[in-house]
Amino acid sequence: MNCTDAQEALDAAADSELPADRVADLEGHLAQCEVCARERQRMAAYDTLVAGLRYPDPGPELDQRLSLEALESKRTTEIRPARPLGLPRLPRAALAASVMFACLLLGVMWRSTMDQPEVASNTAIPYDQGLTDVGAPSMVTDPPLERYTRAYQLHQQGRSDEAIKAFESLLAQVPGEPGISDKALFWVGELRSNSPDESRRLLALRAFATLLDRFPASKLAPAALARVARISGDSARYVELTRCFPKSPQAYRAALELARRAQRTKNKQEAEKWWRWLLENAVGSPEWEVARKALQQR
Repeated sequence: MNCTDAQEALDAAADSELPADRVADLEGHLAQCEVCARERQRMAAYDTLVAGLRYPDPGPELDQRLSLEALESKRTTEIRPARPLGLPRLPRAALAASVMFACLLLGVMWRSTMDQPEVASNTAIPYDQGLTDVGAPSMVTDPPLERYTRAYQLHQQGRSDEAIKAFESLLAQVPGEPGISDKALFWVGELRSNSPDESRRLLALRAFATLLDRFPASKLAPAALARVARISGDSARYVELTRCFPKSPQAYRAALELARRAQRTKNKQEAEKWWRWLLENAVGSPEWEVARKALQQR
């Protein structure tokens, strides 16, 4: 087994999909290769951190909120039938049945804050699309907004380390202000997420996890969960995106990633499942076109 094979085996093992007859080969390679052994340690560290994600329980007013959302959806459908009608939902770390219940509530909250962002019209699909509303506020009316704007300007100037410190200082002042603190947390994570430094990527993961924990209704929740999935490499997080935000661009890209992972491991049945998910849920998107072509070639 070489390092490329070992990486694929580590990914499969992380998802409990490594065949029993390959376990011994993988362990033998890890015993001799320090680089791959460190990679397993890195993946284990991410798993430990991601496993600590927490999401709030539904409140007692669930029935009322669901009823109001149903009425709002009906009115919206009559007035603007072209608006996406899918109900995005946010995951919680619990048993499968509880996950879907919590997703329903949190999706109601999230959908009320935003319209679905458009998907870019190319087939090269970076994970930072669909974030056009993350920038600085247009009106500055109080000190927290002023501090956020200054921090964001530092980011625009390419002064990333100073921007991170400014965002973190703002969070120390206002740790729970929707519309400000969630954006600050996002940028703290985003500015660290592509660092070659392992410790900085772990801090990025923690920032995104904190955003999801504190602000489950934030319009940045799908993007934050997408970052958690990308940094950790955990297929389960990609699956959560498709279940909890099925009409979001992040969910489309998650399904595409899952289909391609299945192709790489020659799991044709799993790949076809995700291609068909895209055909059903991502109509009109670049990912839908990729899925259509993939199924035609079968």
